Amino acid sequence: MLEVVFSIFTSCLAVLGLVEVFRLILFLFTLKKKDSYESILIIPIYGKDEKIEMKLRSEISSISWTAENTRRPIFCLDLGMDKETRKICEIFSQEYDFIELCSLDDFNKIIEQSAVT
Repeated sequence: MLEVVFSIFTSCLAVLGLVEVFRLILFLFTLKKKDSYESILIIPIYGKDEKIEMKLRSEISSISWTAENTRRPIFCLDLGMDKETRKICEIFSQEYDFIELCSLDDFNKIIEQSAVT
């Protein structure tokens, strides 16, 4: 009985290892220069957004499957969000360096500065 459990466990680890090797090979071929963003993600938030944590976690999860240096910036655009939603966005922006909480004016300034450079 113990041998069967061990062989199932070993098989699962082997499959996981193969997936990670395939992922590594895939990203070596698609690796881009550091800080070269093809796109940014803007999440406009107004009022109470019950699903903001799920949205941000989903994006973080999809980013974890990409190479470390090709992370695209995520902007949580404050269009009148409530305090609870703002607190969630602040926590995420402190925890992850590619997530930024900003007002519409701040976002416009960021875009203008990036267009100039």
